[in-house]
Amino acid sequence: DSLVSPMMSVSDRAMAADQARAGSGGLLGALLGTPAVNGKGVGVAIVDSGIASHSALSGKVVAAVNYATGETNTGDAFGHGTHIAGIIAGSETAATYVTSLYKGGIAPGAHLINVRVLGNQGAGYTSDVIAGVQWTIANRAKYGIRVVNMSLGHTQVEPCITDPLCLAVENAVASGLVVVVSAGNSGKNAAGQ
Repeated sequence: DSLVSPMMSVSDRAMAADQARAGSGGLLGALLGTPAVNGKGVGVAIVDSGIASHSALSGKVVAAVNYATGETNTGDAFGHGTHIAGIIAGSETAATYVTSLYKGGIAPGAHLINVRVLGNQGAGYTSDVIAGVQWTIANRAKYGIRVVNMSLGHTQVEPCITDPLCLAVENAVASGLVVVVSAGNSGKNAAGQ
């Protein structure tokens, strides 16, 4: 039951999210164009250190649970989960940026599900993460969850085929969820990839 912690963040331009939100006119106007998309109707479970109340995320969080050992609330004293939530669905209004490192969300129309698995110091147990992923699978229809974000990872000590965290991610994918893992240690992420 090794510790997990956040290890990386992503940028808007690297994922071309700004282009997806803008869409393209294509040839002859709308013909052969790409419509603008913003994530409306998509639930994203943030499996992380929680999501704090922030104006950039106002009205975005539709559910919150806590699986962080020794913690009693769903808030985010560490700040990483809130940062990730802002990257995913934060307001694009300059006055409400979640962080100066990132200006607006990749999918500002998405709604968020706060699944807290990391404590106040930004670390938690693998078993906490697995419990959070299992809750997400069980509640995917209730909250319209289509994506699970896990910006955390742990040291690989066994092959992915037997690693409990890898198996939890595999179960989430088998249930129809898209799992985004954006962390790693020694070149391997939480899913052992």
